Amino acid sequence: MVANSEDEQAPYSNSSSMDSEGTFYRNGIIQDLAQCIYKYNSWIIALAVISIVIGILIGLTIIGLTIAWLPIWLGAILFSFAKSIRIAAHYGETAEFDYALSRMNMYFRISGILLLILLAIYSFAVILGVATLSLVL
Repeated sequence: MVANSEDEQAPYSNSSSMDSEGTFYRNGIIQDLAQCIYKYNSWIIALAVISIVIGILIGLTIIGLTIAWLPIWLGAILFSFAKSIRIAAHYGETAEFDYALSRMNMYFRISGILLLILLAIYSFAVILGVATLSLVL
């Protein structure tokens, strides 16, 4: 009996590879998930480029130099995610998929923190504007 016959393949496995010893390993679920995300890789790369360009444009001002690194960093994180998800989609590498998810986790954490900071600044500005308006009237 053959050790790696078609009957023993997992039903979700759509690819198999050989390691250096000639045994098969299958990362079908990881590869399927990565391929679903990889469909949008061009949009992820476009968002990364836009983020970096925005960071460069912000950096052209004197005040913007202090915060220009944030969008550039977010763009670099997205590029790293896109590269890792491409590798995971093509080769089914679990480590690359995990790394890609950690990059996406970092991207959303940083974006969420920035959003909360901006909401706080805008709220403070509105309160200050209303207080100033009430003093004038």
